Amino acid sequence: MLRYSLAVLALAAVANVAAATAPFQSLPKLGDEESAVFCGVQGASVAQVDADGRIQWQTNGVTRLPLQRTETLDWVWVHAHPTGLYIAYEATDRTSDGSGGGICKYAGPDHRQAWCTQIPAFNVVAAMSDSASLYIAGIGMAARINIQTGKYVWKVDGLYEKDHAFNSFRVPVEDGSNVVFYAAAGTKGSSTKRLVIGANSGRVIANEAVDLAIDLPPAFPRLVHGCK
Repeated sequence: MLRYSLAVLALAAVANVAAATAPFQSLPKLGDEESAVFCGVQGASVAQVDADGRIQWQTNGVTRLPLQRTETLDWVWVHAHPTGLYIAYEATDRTSDGSGGGICKYAGPDHRQAWCTQIPAFNVVAAMSDSASLYIAGIGMAARINIQTGKYVWKVDGLYEKDHAFNSFRVPVEDGSNVVFYAAAGTKGSSTKRLVIGANSGRVIANEAVDLAIDLPPAFPRLVHGCK
């Protein structure tokens, strides 16, 4: 009965995936490593982001992402929302080859930095729901962030065990009072897992392999090459 209920939940969630969450938009990238430039896209007020975290706004203002001197941006995503512009990113530390990320909110006509929050993982992804719930994920973790304060509402980590590795995420789905994350372990032939979490409580309701008969939501958009 439990397995049947979870399958029904997943099917219902996938049916509503288009309206459930909006994945952040990947910025096109020109160049590699320290010389890379991430170009602005239509609908966002970013002109470009440099590999060292310098943000050039279309209004000619300049600010920075909170990178360390030894960090270089690998990926940048943006999401324009009525409450502000959100920028998610992933960076590599050149001295250790370690990788992690963060997310920042910029508000108002002067693009004031409202907050920045570290994401302690790589393979960073972010999505916003119609109800303005901000979900982020990375290898071994998934979380919800309060868009007003930037603080974690909840965070589920430790999801990198052998049998329940969450790595390459797909767009999360809101289903009633739950949010559903789908991910593969990132290795060839690995099965896809489904993680069902109470959207308000952060309580894990299910963590199991997905039935192959169930259609999956789309994968997150990753790097787009070439600036126009």
